[in-house]
Amino acid sequence: MRIQVTDELEQAIMVAAKLAPVRGPRPELQLLTLTEGAGSLGSSLEASDGELTLCYRYDAPPRSQGVARVPAHRVAAILKATKHDAGEATLEVEAGRCVVVTDDSRFELVAEQGDGYSVPRFDDESGESIGVELEMLTELVALVAYAASREVSRFTMEAIRLELADRKLEAIATDGRRLAIATAKVESDAKLTAQVRATSLAAATKILEALAPREQVEIKTTSSRLMIRAGAVELSLLAISGNFAPFRQVIPESTTHQIEFAREDLIASIKLASLCSSKESLSICFGVGPDGVELSSQAADIGEATVKLPALSIEQQVRLGFNPAFLVEGLKACSCDSILFGFSDSTSAALITCAESIDGRPDLLYVLMPINLGA
Repeated sequence: MRIQVTDELEQAIMVAAKLAPVRGPRPELQLLTLTEGAGSLGSSLEASDGELTLCYRYDAPPRSQGVARVPAHRVAAILKATKHDAGEATLEVEAGRCVVVTDDSRFELVAEQGDGYSVPRFDDESGESIGVELEMLTELVALVAYAASREVSRFTMEAIRLELADRKLEAIATDGRRLAIATAKVESDAKLTAQVRATSLAAATKILEALAPREQVEIKTTSSRLMIRAGAVELSLLAISGNFAPFRQVIPESTTHQIEFAREDLIASIKLASLCSSKESLSICFGVGPDGVELSSQAADIGEATVKLPALSIEQQVRLGFNPAFLVEGLKACSCDSILFGFSDSTSAALITCAESIDGRPDLLYVLMPINLGA
């Protein structure tokens, strides 16, 4: 079986190799599956990390038919390192060998035999699909992904939950200490619910941006997967089962105080104030009162820092403690110039939203639980 590596296919191989794991208990996932001229899909490239699976259809001259499984990272490294004109590299696979040939180089690799991994097909799954713009989907994911838990034992808290109802698509993520909800309007009366690992969904949007940047995205769900299709790209993401955290219960119905900040100025001030915090005391004090807003931090073995911010004052003195990294991550995700910081007291959740909605862009609601500052 001989495969001509066009520019299009070479780019897809580079993207697919990033998906394939370098090592792990399932060696078949370290391989790319190339199928030429067989079946309804024609020629295709497949890759998987066990949770996210890619199928990319590409045009190929009718040289031969067959299936080849080649080492993902080795082939990608060879194509990247060698000098060759567009479309001049080839892969030749037979008798357990994979030969990569470029203008002035030849590499002979071991090609794996036997069964590969299953690749679900978008059209094989029943259910209604919805259409969304790739830019919208990418922004929804970016607005909330940082708030998902990074602890692998927390199951549904590792997930981003997608909910479509009343012509609104929501992306939700929480690690139990903060909550991010991004909302966008869509032209669909369908309903959809899915929970997938945040890292997988973020990786899926990067694949779409690389291989189908100008295509309309179709989404559908099954009992075990979230299916995505855009142009020649099909993605399948393994769903995370279990009950998602009852997130709407922690959203404050109202806050006693609300202060508007220039977003970039607030980020810079938080970073300055946190320079005297330590890993053991990773917090800053957000002090608001008659004298305005003051951010501070201190650690016995480092010292203390105080940063004053131009903002409206309030009559009552309130001191709130926050993880500075959590504050900065939420603020960086926003695309607006000014944000509203709502709070009631030192034990109630704070609420961060954009001061003004931007037409055509998703809205972000960020809920952050305070830290006990002690005496």
